This record gives sequence, structure tokens and C-alpha cells, in this order.
Amino acid sequence: MGQALVVGVIAGGIYGLYALGLVLVFKGSGVLNFAHAEVGMLALLVAQNVIVGHGQPYLVGAGAALLTAVVVGVAFERAAVWPLRAAPRMSVVVATIALLSLLIAMELRIFGGLPRLLDPPIHGNGITVFDVIVSPTQIVSLIVVAVVGLALAAFLRFTDFGLSVLAAAQDQEALRFLGIRLARVSIFTWGVAAALSALAALLIQPTIGAIAPNAFGVLFIKALGAALIGGLFSMPGAFVGGLVVGIAEAEIRHATVSSSLTGLPELCIFGVVVLVLTLRPQGLLGRTR
Repeated sequence: MGQALVVGVIAGGIYGLYALGLVLVFKGSGVLNFAHAEVGMLALLVAQNVIVGHGQPYLVGAGAALLTAVVVGVAFERAAVWPLRAAPRMSVVVATIALLSLLIAMELRIFGGLPRLLDPPIHGNGITVFDVIVSPTQIVSLIVVAVVGLALAAFLRFTDFGLSVLAAAQDQEALRFLGIRLARVSIFTWGVAAALSALAALLIQPTIGAIAPNAFGVLFIKALGAALIGGLFSMPGAFVGGLVVGIAEAEIRHATVSSSLTGLPELCIFGVVVLVLTLRPQGLLGRTR
């Protein structure tokens, strides 16, 4: 129980970071970004190429990854999301699926299909919690997730521009009347969401090991489950949902460690999502709209 809890909290925090990007885009644009996790994979492949292929420090590779993700997010917003702002939301959803296919094709063309390895940025003995050795990288991951989540929440709540981002999900016409440029809000939303995907990819990579194009499909499903459980309009709910998914996954894996039932954690997570949406369609922390 204790071992699974520790592992689940660590993974759940990163799932929550992924889910936060999904929620941010959904609140700002009203669409579900199916390419969200793959943006992180592209950024991670760029980081691996910079660090391993060109011998640069990890921080340089991480910076390149974040920059790549932001460029992709903003470029997609300018090329597809903003021009389609008056079209049905399903048109933008289809555009995100097209972006997913494009990113996978780019990754295969540029980096190839073979798995790539990337050493963790920090080495050491770590600490023991409930008989589980928590590595320095995992400790840093928890700290980064907490700091980024709190910093983004503070920015959105206590700055004028942050309040504009939140208000965009409620009444865009009122924002136009107040003279707020919705284009800036949209660019910010997609750019930050892409950066969150890249950051989450960097944090979870030491856990998953080798990376390859189109390997983050399962992570997207877990992030989507976290967002649905917490509420697609609730940013705190994204982290709560992430913890629910992470802990449930770890507990089920621990309970079935000697079983041949593969895919059971994902199936149970799907069941939890269905149960939550049945009993509380707006999510655990969402509000009835």
C-alpha cells in the first residue's frame, strides 16, 4: 500500500501536469487537443538529440525542448485555431488530430523509428519512503510540478492578463467590449499548454526509459482521464484527477504484479472515468455550467 502510494503520487503529479495543459486549452478554446502529448514527445526527441547527439548540457536540451513545444503550439494556434475561431469546435478538434499525424510523420522522418535513450539529469542514492527508494530525479519532478502548478495558478488569479485568460472561457464578447485582445489570450493558452506538455515529458522520461515517436498515446489517455475526473474546466481538478489516476494505476499494478492480466490498470482507470462522469458529469472539482 505504502509503496504504491509513493509511486502513484509521483506519477500522478506528472499526469496532472499533462492534464493541466488539456484543461487550459479546453477552457480557452473549447476544444480537446488530441496532439497534446505528441507535442511533448517531439520536444523530448529534440532534447535527446541536443544532449546526446550534440553533447550539450541537460539544461540546454531542456530549454530547446520547451522552445520547440512553444513554437509548435503557437504556430498551430496561428495557422489553424485562430482562423477557425468562428467555425464549429469540431473543426478545430479535427485539426488537432491532423497535427498529431503531422507530428508523428515529422518525428519518424527526422529522428527515425528506433527507440532512443536519455540519461536522467540527476544521479544519486535518493531517499527511502515506505520502503521505496525515491530517486533524486523523482524528488525534483515533484518539486517542479508543485512550483509550476502554484506559479501558474497565481499568475492566472492575481494578474490582469491571467484573469483575462480565465474570463475568455466564460464570455469572449465581454472581453472584446473591454478592449482585451483575444488573439493574445489564445496564443498564450496554446503556447503555455505546449510548454506544459514538454515539461511533463521531460519529467516522466526517466521513468519510462527509451523514447520513440508515437509512444505517448497511453500518456494522453491517462492525462485525458485525469482531466475528465477532475473536471475539464477545473485546473485544480487536473491535479486531483492526476493523483487519482496515478495512485489507482500504481495500486492495481502492485496488486496484480504476479498476474498475466496486461492492460488491467488502463481498463480500471477507464472504469473510474465512466463512474465519475456518471455520478458527477462536471468532474470532482468542476462546477455545473
